[in-house]
Amino acid sequence: MSLIPSLGLSKTQVSGAVVAAIVAASIAIAAMGILAYIRKMEPLKTWLVVYEPASQYGGIFFYSNVIWGSLWVGLFFALRHRQSMSNLRTWLIFFLVSLGIGTGFAKASLDWSQLPTVMQLGSNGEEAAFSTGGQQIANEISIKILEGSSIQGNPAYEPTIVTASRDSVIIWVNEDAAPHTVTSGIGISDPETGNMFDSGSIGKGQKFSLPVSRLEETGTFDYYCTVHPFMKGKIIIE
Repeated sequence: MSLIPSLGLSKTQVSGAVVAAIVAASIAIAAMGILAYIRKMEPLKTWLVVYEPASQYGGIFFYSNVIWGSLWVGLFFALRHRQSMSNLRTWLIFFLVSLGIGTGFAKASLDWSQLPTVMQLGSNGEEAAFSTGGQQIANEISIKILEGSSIQGNPAYEPTIVTASRDSVIIWVNEDAAPHTVTSGIGISDPETGNMFDSGSIGKGQKFSLPVSRLEETGTFDYYCTVHPFMKGKIIIE
């Protein structure tokens, strides 16, 4: 006994539902991939699959696309004897194209996030950003960007608040799988965001160094991650 009649559904109803689902999934995947590329972030990352291992091998959108792709290819083969092959083939191609768009943009976003953007090149091609003039700095202060900090509610930095002198260098080390930034300001709505310092994207295992002498004044400076704005820290310069 065929499954479709046993469910009280006509072939037209089933095909309409499948087509609608494929269209919705296709648009959503393409849109999320483009959004990830534009905003350099992975929205919804905790909603679909376990993110920590996935983020190391292509990002959440690649894995979610594999899941979606497997689902709809399975439906295609399950229903092909009930449908016009040309009709199903058209919608499958539409889905695969959008899947490729979403994955491509998301992969480009991941590649961008792993670039060593914390360093800029000077005119002689050497690393010049936040230079200490070649002097060895003894007073180094290390701040860890903690593993799992990209998930809201988890600890973000260790320590969260540091006190430094003018001759110090503060070094942030990203121990998380996700990319992060160290950006001055209290949040994305702050009109002064990034004016004092901005690391750019820091990938897993990368560091960002900030000589305190680069700051023009003493006082308290808030900073946050532009990729995950709920991550906030504070440095106090004496």
